[in-house]
Amino acid sequence: YQRRVHGEVFLCCGPMQSPPSFESVDARVTALRLLRDTFHPQNTEEKRARLNAEIAEIVTLIDELPPSETPSGKAALLLLKGRTLEAHVDPSAEAEDCLSRAVKFDPALIEAWNLLGECLWKKGDHSGARNCFQTALEKNNNKHSLCQLSMLLRRTPPGSADEKASIEQSVAHARAALQLDLRDAYTWYIYGNSLLSLYFSVTRNHEDFNKALQAYSSAERFKKMPDALAFLPDLHYNRAIMYKFRQAYQPAVTDLATAASLDPGLPASREINEIASTVGRIAELIEHRGNLKPRKLAAFANTIPNHKAEKRTPFTGLTDGVNPSHRCIGRVVAVISAPGVAPFLSVVVDRTLHFRALAVYNLTEGQMKEGDIVDIEQPYVATVSLTLNERTLSYVCVNVLNPSAVKVNRKRLVGAVPSVLSVETLSS
Repeated sequence: YQRRVHGEVFLCCGPMQSPPSFESVDARVTALRLLRDTFHPQNTEEKRARLNAEIAEIVTLIDELPPSETPSGKAALLLLKGRTLEAHVDPSAEAEDCLSRAVKFDPALIEAWNLLGECLWKKGDHSGARNCFQTALEKNNNKHSLCQLSMLLRRTPPGSADEKASIEQSVAHARAALQLDLRDAYTWYIYGNSLLSLYFSVTRNHEDFNKALQAYSSAERFKKMPDALAFLPDLHYNRAIMYKFRQAYQPAVTDLATAASLDPGLPASREINEIASTVGRIAELIEHRGNLKPRKLAAFANTIPNHKAEKRTPFTGLTDGVNPSHRCIGRVVAVISAPGVAPFLSVVVDRTLHFRALAVYNLTEGQMKEGDIVDIEQPYVATVSLTLNERTLSYVCVNVLNPSAVKVNRKRLVGAVPSVLSVETLSS
C-alpha cells in the first residue's frame, strides 16, 4: 500500500492501514495544545522534548490527510498544521507560514488570525501581533482576541509615554471579554492581571488592588479542570506576591505552596524562604530590642525628641487600624528591605524603648536609613503574623501608605514614587 509522509509517497508492505481522519487528527492537536499549556515539569527541557516528539507525530498524520481543492478546505488543513507547529516552545517560522497562508485562503478564519498573532508575539513582533488580534476582532468580536490584546498592551515599556493609555486599554479589553462570557475562568484571570497592572503602574488606588483579588477569586470559582492548569499556577503565584506586598504573609505562603505544587518551575520556594527570612529577622530584632546593649540602646533612644514636648503618641498608645488624631516618633534601628523592594521595611524604637516594625509604601530608594529620626502622621497599625514549620512569629507594624505623611530628620519626604512590582516578580 502507499503512504504519504511529508509530501512524499512511499510503498509499504504489511497490513493495509486506514488513513487518519481530519477529526481524529484535530483531536490530537487539541490534546497537544492542552499538554503545552498544562504540563509544568521542573525541567523545562523535558517539556520541550515531549512537545517536539508529539508535534513530529502529528505533522506526519497531517501530511497523510487527503488534500483539499477548495479554499476553505485548504485553509482548514493549513490551520490544523499551524495549530500543531505553534505549540512549539520556541518561535516557529513554519507555523507562521501555515497560518499566513490559511488567512489568505479564508480571511474569516478567526482562530488562524489569533494563532498568527501568537506566532508573531512569540518572536517579538508586537506590532504585527496586535494587528492580527485587531483583525480578528473586526471580523468577529471574540474573547480570545480581547484577552490577547489585554496581555499584549501590558507589555508596553514602563515609563514610556504610552504606558498609562496602554494599561487602561488593557483593562478595557479584559472587561469587554468578560461581557462576552462572565463564567469564563481564564478571562477573569486576565482581568485580574490587568487590574493589578493598573494599580501598580497608574492609579495606586487600593480599590483596583482589591478588584484584582476579587477577579482572581472569580477565576477560581469558575475554573474547569484540566484546562485551568494553564493559568492556576500563575494565579496563585501572582496573588501571593500581592499578599506579600500587603504583608499578609500567611495567605501568601499558602498560595506560594499551591503554585509550587502545580508548577515546580515557578520560584515559589524562594519567595517562601524570603518571607520567612524577613518575618524572622523583624521578629528577632523586636524581641531582642534591636540586639543593642542596654547602655547603647538608652543613648540611642535619648536622641529621639520627647513625646510630651513634641505632642507625639508613644507606640504603646496607638491602637489597631488608623490613628487619625495621633503622631508618633521613633528612630530607625535596622533596615530590613533590600534596595528597590516595596514596601520599605525597617525596625524602629521610640523614646520609651518600645520597638515596632515600620512599613513605608511608595518610598524612593535612599530616603530612609539606619539612625534616621522618623515622625509619622496618622499611623496605621496592624499585627503581622506567620506560622511556618510549626513555628509562629508575630509583631506589630506601623504602616505608612503615603510617604508625605513622614518626616525624616524633621524634613518631610518629597519626590516619592509609586511602589512598583518588577516584571520579573510577577508571573506572566
